Amino acid sequence: MTKTKKKKPRIMIGDFLLIIMTGLFSFIALWNNNVGQITSEIIFLPLIATLGYVLIVAIFWFVILKTPIQATLASILTLVFCFSFGHVLNLLEKYKPLGLSIGFLKLLILYLFLFSILLFITLRIKHFPKNSVFFLNIVVMSLILVNLLPILIYQIKTAKVETPTNKTVLFNDKNDQPDIYYIVLDAYARQDVLENVIGYDNTEFQISLKERGFYLPDCALSNYDITEATIGSVLNFDYLQTLGVSESDIGEDNADNAKLIWNNKVWEFFKQKGYHFVTTKGFSSFNDIVNSDLYLNYADDHGDNDDISQQRFVNLYLNTTIFRVVTEIILNNPEKFNHLPNWLIYSFNESTELNYLLHWFNQNNYVFSSLEKIPDMQGNFFIYAHINSPHPPYVYRKDGSINYPAETTDEKIAYANTITHLNNKILELVDQLIKNSNPHPVIILQADHSIHMLTNGIDKHKIFSAYYLPGELATTPYNTITPVNNFRLIFKNYFDPSIELLPDMIYVKYLNEYEFIPASCEITP
Repeated sequence: MTKTKKKKPRIMIGDFLLIIMTGLFSFIALWNNNVGQITSEIIFLPLIATLGYVLIVAIFWFVILKTPIQATLASILTLVFCFSFGHVLNLLEKYKPLGLSIGFLKLLILYLFLFSILLFITLRIKHFPKNSVFFLNIVVMSLILVNLLPILIYQIKTAKVETPTNKTVLFNDKNDQPDIYYIVLDAYARQDVLENVIGYDNTEFQISLKERGFYLPDCALSNYDITEATIGSVLNFDYLQTLGVSESDIGEDNADNAKLIWNNKVWEFFKQKGYHFVTTKGFSSFNDIVNSDLYLNYADDHGDNDDISQQRFVNLYLNTTIFRVVTEIILNNPEKFNHLPNWLIYSFNESTELNYLLHWFNQNNYVFSSLEKIPDMQGNFFIYAHINSPHPPYVYRKDGSINYPAETTDEKIAYANTITHLNNKILELVDQLIKNSNPHPVIILQADHSIHMLTNGIDKHKIFSAYYLPGELATTPYNTITPVNNFRLIFKNYFDPSIELLPDMIYVKYLNEYEFIPASCEITP
């Protein structure tokens, strides 16, 4: 009598690979969509957590179910439902199909119903067409590569940016060259926009600056209507189109555009003149120049754990998954969960998270206090200080205290309160810079674009702009000067008279189409 040999379970490498790739697809796609906003360092922990969850799901179903194909399909079904829930809820909230309002609870019930039906069907499957797992692996792998390739290209290109191994700078004595301050006040709107959109009169502040010797162009316009495009153009004193950026890529968070900021021509110009480069922590990675001589980051310089970017990404990621249910429950019942720690609350609702406000409150104040000290330092400095205010989050109350809890839910009032305090900080700063600098510094105070309550059109280009240019000027600023000519004007007056200014043009969006038009005081929306 011959013994029947038991079949040994086959090694299910293809099945596990399919499950893992299915689970990681949503994460990698989200990373790709935010590649210019985050650094690769913050990806590690959520990636490991996702991989761990995927393995737990796979092991669970392979233990419960005896047939490999059933376990594989049940695992994939579980992961698809878990990682798609938040995306589907966002779409339903945005488009409201048939005019219906479908909240998270109704969608959860629908998901559980569909999951139960599909799982029942899955458990009845005994066989799967030959090579089907291989074919599915190819399909999912292709989808992952489509999203992973731009990430890899971005990382390779950004890795070419020089990073100093030593932040200690040996400063030379100052000479007769002025320090240069380019201070960006993110989303600070022009006077007429402040009046028309939020009902704010900024006349007193403008008069105060003029009394100190600043020139404020009455028709100030930004060349572009988003941060990355404006900063890239300003720091290379040319239009992006001339710098090789295609019109379809203007403002996109890609490595080529970011490198225009990180390795900019203005820095190169001043480096040749013996200047040291000072930068401040940017709101996102694309405008965060960390390889300068002095990098002002409150979290680093005060030994804090700078994990805001990671928290923001984790929050975004979790809210695209089934974890969104927990988020919604906590947001709908805040009084029942007020005992939760701040860092955990942050994961559910960043607007109520004190740490998030504190981060930018401390960073803004740190930048102002640090800039006041530069006149006392040896050497000549070119400063690009990007201050994340009055851009949200609105961290200031009128008196300068932190806006927590928020004084108002009215964004216009919050913006106005921020402007009121910011104006005081600016006047205090310029007074110190002018008083303590010898020779007097060159100072440009300027927004990168107008208020975020506007989405496009001419008004999105109407910016606050002020120039302090001491001494006898061969070429003076004028009413329609745009940021692309900031440093051409400085170079021409203080370093190289042969440099010419460019025609002032703005790249404005009407409806869904962009148009390149001359800057003018007569432009209307």
